[in-house]
Amino acid sequence: MKIIEVFMYGGGLILLGLVIYIVFASRRTYKEAKSRQIKIDWALTQLERALEQTTSKEETQVLAGIQCLSTLNIAEIRFQALRRLDDLTEHEDPLIAKYAESAMVRLSKSAAQSECPSPDSR
Repeated sequence: MKIIEVFMYGGGLILLGLVIYIVFASRRTYKEAKSRQIKIDWALTQLERALEQTTSKEETQVLAGIQCLSTLNIAEIRFQALRRLDDLTEHEDPLIAKYAESAMVRLSKSAAQSECPSPDSR
């Protein structure tokens, strides 16, 4: 009988440890997801502002919008930023077109670095 009791208590302790691990892992995952959502919400706000700036008639506003678009390196919104930058590369103002092209290159490079880690970082 004693051996069965030892196995039952041992099994109970293992299950309790497993439950505690699952609770902590779930809490950590929730915090990470919440933090990520806050970053995405902020980036969406910045994207809306930048898109509005890039439709302005003032060159300085357009350049500020391009600068903002080039810094938005979150996968969920990168496509919209690149699409608008691509449109701006054909802008009638050569300065705006040049800035848009360089911003696309910067955004593409930073996206490639964030998605493809170097062999040294593994």
